[in-house]
Amino acid sequence: MEHAGAGPARSQEPEAPQPSESRDFRPWIRLLTGFALTLAGVVGAFVFTSLYLESRPLDLRGEADALHAELRHSLLDAGVPSESIQGYETENLASDNIVWRYTEFDVAVPERLNRDGLGRVVIRNMTLRNAAVLPEDEAGDIRTYRLAYAGRDIAEVRLHAPPPPPEPEPEPEPEHARLAGDLAAALVEWLETSEVPLSAIEQWEPEPLDAEIEPCQRRRVVAELAEPADLDELEQQLDELELPLGVNGFEREPLAEPVHAYHRAYVWRVNDCPWVELHIAPDAELAEREGLERPAPQPPEEPEEEFGEEPGLEEEEPAAGAEAGDEPPRIGIIVDDGGYGGERTEYILAADAALTLAILPYTPAGSELAERARDKGFEVMLHMPMEAGNENVIYPGEIRTDMDAEEIAELTRRALADISGADGVNNHTGSAFTEDENAMRAFLDVLREEELYFVDSVTSPESIAYDTAVEMGVPAIRRNVFLDHDRDEEAIRGAFEELMDYATEEGKAVGIGHFQTAFADIIGELLLLLEEEGIELVPVSELVAP
Repeated sequence: MEHAGAGPARSQEPEAPQPSESRDFRPWIRLLTGFALTLAGVVGAFVFTSLYLESRPLDLRGEADALHAELRHSLLDAGVPSESIQGYETENLASDNIVWRYTEFDVAVPERLNRDGLGRVVIRNMTLRNAAVLPEDEAGDIRTYRLAYAGRDIAEVRLHAPPPPPEPEPEPEPEHARLAGDLAAALVEWLETSEVPLSAIEQWEPEPLDAEIEPCQRRRVVAELAEPADLDELEQQLDELELPLGVNGFEREPLAEPVHAYHRAYVWRVNDCPWVELHIAPDAELAEREGLERPAPQPPEEPEEEFGEEPGLEEEEPAAGAEAGDEPPRIGIIVDDGGYGGERTEYILAADAALTLAILPYTPAGSELAERARDKGFEVMLHMPMEAGNENVIYPGEIRTDMDAEEIAELTRRALADISGADGVNNHTGSAFTEDENAMRAFLDVLREEELYFVDSVTSPESIAYDTAVEMGVPAIRRNVFLDHDRDEEAIRGAFEELMDYATEEGKAVGIGHFQTAFADIIGELLLLLEEEGIELVPVSELVAP
């Protein structure tokens, strides 16, 4: 039934399909374009930077300046006074796109230093800083070394031999000796100009004589007559002769009564010294012809030379305590308390690698120092902290007498692991620990198992550490001298002299210095003294008795 008013029914037509939306790639295109431009900019910047760097010269000036400063410092450390080092203005050089600096040094080597040893210090220290040192041929008293870095000469060092010591000024000739010389010369001149027929006139060398008042030297003038002559007339001429006698009391008197008419002898004395004698006598031919005596004095005999001996070739006697063929004295030097770094550590590492470095465990730079030292050829020791009997300071890893054997062994092994590669051990402090036999045995058991040597630092006069080590079969030695107990430089030098004396007397010695004292500042100077005295520096392991 249709409802009234209802409109005619409409058929429902299907909707026409809408066209699908197209995809928009424009954002991607913009992104890729930006990326490409950025990449091109990066590549361009890289190429530009590379070209710039290639065109920019390699600058070695900083390295050259640092090596110049280190060279001067090495010379000062070796004991050369600053006023003996003459540096010259630095010259900037450039070649093959490299710039560097060059300078020269003239070094007046003090007499107390060995010039060859000083040259070895320069070579060693500069080589450790990657500089090449090229010795030149020696010219006169100058030894020259060229320093090169990265293939460029950066310095020339000229070591000048010390000037020869000034010759001692001759002692002033005593007044009487001077006047006697003048008198003898005047007599010779007078005889040469006289009319007396003389065949020979001689003036002999001064002859020292014993005298109580002053040095006495007799001068003799001897004249020989060739023909008979009136010597009375000659004597009269002598009386009239003005001789250079001054006012010093020279008086002429007869030396002897004339033997015959052709003989005269006079002497000029002062203070009972016969300063000048004049002898006139016939020569051999006249004496033989006239049958006369020849009372003239005979010249002093020359000392006979023993066959086969030449001056300066005498056999030298061996030094006291040494026989021919003996090895030179040897010294081991331990540098204690390593591990804190700093400038003085670098001084030690630049020194002779025959030093032995003792490093504290658990220090800021201890492990690194041990590795660097081994790489440079140094012998390394563990500087083991031990109980000092003083509770004010306890060091990390310290072993104590109230610990049992297991705890002592464990702490010792841990410390050895921290300072790896140690060849031996010495005690840091430890005056109480080294007096305790049970504690020392527990500690030394580890060293025996690890085949390490032990050095007793002798921090207590009552230490039994060395004797216990020897009894247990652990290679060991005692310290002989603390080199910087007094930290003044002069005191350190005195202690070093004591160490050398000890080595000379006993054949070997062990000294201990420290990284953080003036000992490190003058280590180069001290080691040169060993060369001068013929003492060999060796690692401590070479001195340890098995």
